[in-house]
Amino acid sequence: MRAFIQAVQEYTGARKVDVIGHSMGVTLARKAIQGGPGYDPYGGDHFDLGAPLTGRVDTFVGIAGSTGPIPGQDGQKVFSSYPHGHMGSRDLSVETQLAMITEHEVR
Repeated sequence: MRAFIQAVQEYTGARKVDVIGHSMGVTLARKAIQGGPGYDPYGGDHFDLGAPLTGRVDTFVGIAGSTGPIPGQDGQKVFSSYPHGHMGSRDLSVETQLAMITEHEVR
């Protein structure tokens, strides 16, 4: 994301760019713009994203994004609701998704 923001700026010659994100893209874009430390919960590695890109971004629009940090970025344990969470339920049938909502069960 950081490289993309920088590439768009270089390609267009614009002093600042606008960034629009949706869902997880909001969280990733926000962290990329803020820069600073990060943590890989799967590899256990700490890394630095570098200096903030706030001076390169004019407008940031986030639609349906998380209001918190990326899970695991502070080293805490991460739990997943897969396969029935946000990313897994889309592959289930309409009947199964409806049962999950109305009857709280997976058929």
